[in-house]
Order: sequence, then structure tokens, then C-alpha cells
Amino acid sequence: MVTAELIQRLEQKGWKIKLKAQPGLNLKPEFVARYPDMTAEHRAFLETVQSAVSSDGKAYFLCEDDYNQVAGAKYEWNCWETLCLDAAKDDPSKQENTRIFWTAHLPIFHSVKSDFAYLAVKQNDTTAGRVFYGSEPEFEEINFICESFGGLLEGLAGGAFPQRSARIIQSMI
Repeated sequence: MVTAELIQRLEQKGWKIKLKAQPGLNLKPEFVARYPDMTAEHRAFLETVQSAVSSDGKAYFLCEDDYNQVAGAKYEWNCWETLCLDAAKDDPSKQENTRIFWTAHLPIFHSVKSDFAYLAVKQNDTTAGRVFYGSEPEFEEINFICESFGGLLEGLAGGAFPQRSARIIQSMI
């Protein structure tokens, strides 16, 4: 879970983290309806953290304000889905497959360091809770990063990722 020690370790790695004045979570009902299976680790993070940005400002975790589409965000939390739907505007079947994909993959992290890229947590099936990476130009072609949101936080705070995942993460932050 999100602890003071974990936050301190992330900050020591250069993350700029702003904690909420009052812990809690108030997501829009349509978001909750679409993503009812949010992991406890992710929920705890959103309840505690207002924002978490990399040292160079080119990568950040999506937080409550992003999901609620509060004004001021550079990119919408679901910008990858929107781009994919726009690309498939003349193909209803492809649009439906796009919606299915993004309902099963909740974006949690955004990066513009080297590519327009994201991390997402799988929402259902036998891989639920795992973290995956996707980037332009084919956002829906994904790579496994780690087993859980907590594993992602631990890895970013100085723990280890599998070798291939470490290279991907390094390209994002």
C-alpha cells in the first residue's frame, strides 16, 4: 500500500509528489461504472496522492483530478482510447473492439519522454491487476511490465523490474 516510507523513497528518486490534504476518493459515477474492479493498491494511491510527477515533468501518474477531467490537464486520461476511436471512425467493429480493450485496461500513467506512452492496469480475466505498457503508434499493442500496481510503485522507488520492463520504464521516466 501507499506508505509514508514508500512516498519518501519515490521522492528520493526524484518524483514530485503532492499528497491530498484530506485522504479520500470521489470519482465520477460513469468512471466507477466502467472500472468497478480497480485494485485496492491503485485505489489506496488515489485516496492519498493528489499528483505524482517525474523529476523532468515528462511522466506522471493519473490521479483523481485526471479521471474526473478537472480543467488544466494537458491530456485527457483516456486520450489513447480517443485517438484509437478516431482512427477507426469508419469501422464500427473496430470501434467496438477499441472500447472493449480500453474497458479492460485502465490507464494509470502517462509519459511523453521518448514516445507518447502509457501504463495501464488490466481490469479482468486471469491477468487482472497486472501492469502493461503501450505506446504510439499502436496503442493497443501492449507489453507486460509487472504483476501489480504495488509492484510498479516499488520498482519506481528503487526496487527491481524484470530486465525488459526496466528498459521500458527507463524510457518513460
